[in-house]
Amino acid sequence: AANPKACHRVLEKLIHHNNPEIRQTLAKNPSLNYKKRIDLLKDVSPLVSSAAVIHYKGLSQVFWQMALNISSVSVRETLVSQSGIPGKFLKRLAKDPSVNVRQRLVLRLRTNRFQQSTKTNKVLVDILSRDPEPKIRADVLNDYRISSQRLRKLIIDPEEEVRLSLAKRIPRIDLHNYQYLAIDDSPKVRLAAAKNMLLFGHAWGTL
Repeated sequence: AANPKACHRVLEKLIHHNNPEIRQTLAKNPSLNYKKRIDLLKDVSPLVSSAAVIHYKGLSQVFWQMALNISSVSVRETLVSQSGIPGKFLKRLAKDPSVNVRQRLVLRLRTNRFQQSTKTNKVLVDILSRDPEPKIRADVLNDYRISSQRLRKLIIDPEEEVRLSLAKRIPRIDLHNYQYLAIDDSPKVRLAAAKNMLLFGHAWGTL
């Protein structure tokens, strides 16, 4: 199944093999043509579909669209980590119904491969900063591409977890924004804000 010199007739038979591990190995074969890759992408086994996503090196938007529409959450989690996905599909993944998929997108934005300050990455950070899941908001606010406007909005986030993350944020937010965190209802938030404010040195106590 992994032999790049295997003839197309053999590869065609292996696509319908009853062992999913064989089909998963087949997805790694660089000799597969586009049609066969699509067949593996539509496989009933998420392991095979995920392998088809991981080893796809083309630029077909049809392929990415089909991968995005697969019901398996594990396949979409795999999709999030791949390079070459058009921005419009990444934006859809940022609003995926699965929390795990959206959290994977936060992790993607942290990796060295995706540290560029592109328009798409900035939009992804903005979308995730509005996520209904507090943990995702708390995580993504530490991304350097988040706008100062969004940070100001997150100061009054209803969830303590988010405000605490903001109070601890390095690099720090602007000094005048700490005035709200310094009088937060949560003692944890107030303490974290005070510690970060102290780093401003002479500015401490001027609010």
